[in-house]
Amino acid sequence: MLFLERSARLFLILHGVVGAAVVAATTHLVVWSWRLLRGQKLRLRGARWLAVAAAILYVAQLALGNLLYPVYKVRVRAEYLDSPSAVADDARTRRAHRMGAAAPEAPPPLLDRLARAFDIKEHVTALGLALALAAAFVVRRVDEGGGGLLVFCAVGAAACAWFGGLVGLWVASFRSVGGL
Repeated sequence: MLFLERSARLFLILHGVVGAAVVAATTHLVVWSWRLLRGQKLRLRGARWLAVAAAILYVAQLALGNLLYPVYKVRVRAEYLDSPSAVADDARTRRAHRMGAAAPEAPPPLLDRLARAFDIKEHVTALGLALALAAAFVVRRVDEGGGGLLVFCAVGAAACAWFGGLVGLWVASFRSVGGL
């Protein structure tokens, strides 16, 4: 039994919900801070709230992901993504369940790209956390006249959050913690 394996599905759901909140908060921060590039006034109170909320949510998201990581590494990565025989057995079992025992043999999907994308996602989301923390710091010091650095941090944090969310959903669509 791995650390938190029994409650991994619950943590995965929380990870997904917090991930959606990170995407929402960072995207809203981009929309709010984009006004600065067009010379419009920034509603500082709202932008500051969004930047701090995005940073806190990013920290929570990475904490939940790190709690899930041991279960993912063993049950998804090692037992499924990195094992061609496990992928073939899983595909056979699913086809037999869907179509009956005489299902035609099909080659297993190539999942090495999926595993690499997840590895890249880990680094990209760490960068996103740094950008979200920088945005929370920069928004406290921005005046009404400038804010290119705030926009850069907000756009970067949002792009990283979107990338992380989409890759995470893609991986979970093949196999998630608590799966078969």
